[in-house]
Amino acid sequence: MLLIERIAEERIRKAIDRGEFDDLPLKGEPLRFDDEPDMPSSLRASYKILKNAGVLPEELQLQKEIRSLETDWTRVTTGKRNK
Repeated sequence: MLLIERIAEERIRKAIDRGEFDDLPLKGEPLRFDDEPDMPSSLRASYKILKNAGVLPEELQLQKEIRSLETDWTRVTTGKRNK
């Protein structure tokens, strides 16, 4: 294990002992990865953590914007409104 990994693990362990993670939202709940099925499994956990923190990686933010623009385009071209 690298020195930086040991330091990180030690700090995490100390934070757990102090109870700093006890009041986190969704504590004890399994992570759900079904919202990005095309994402490689090696990236899902880190992206989920970022998403829970309110931070989206650039490519996911762009996908979100594309979906929004597609919805707007459909409304404009068909005259239908989503409710």
